[in-house]
Amino acid sequence: MDTILKNLVGTECYIYLDDCVIFSNTAEEHARKLERVLQRFDQANLQLHPGKCAIAQPKVKYLGFELSDKGVSATANKVEAIKGYPKPKNAYNYARVRVVSTWADARSPRSL
Repeated sequence: MDTILKNLVGTECYIYLDDCVIFSNTAEEHARKLERVLQRFDQANLQLHPGKCAIAQPKVKYLGFELSDKGVSATANKVEAIKGYPKPKNAYNYARVRVVSTWADARSPRSL
């Protein structure tokens, strides 16, 4: 995916493994960006699974986040999982929480 969508990532879409999100401000812009991404997939002989595609959605869930015109927010189930996580009772548990939170923070799509 990195190679196929090389110069489109960050300006027209974001990818993670085999997931691709195309973002835009208008329907016309979305259609143009979608066309460019689909052309790249076609050139690489990639096929899409229709049941896994959602096109022109006002809000999507992606990597545990909700992306919309209002910005990026964590999905409700992710927030509840964090709220329900037990408080660390020793240095080892504290270190585990810190590693997980650092890992999650590094993957937070703030720039979307």
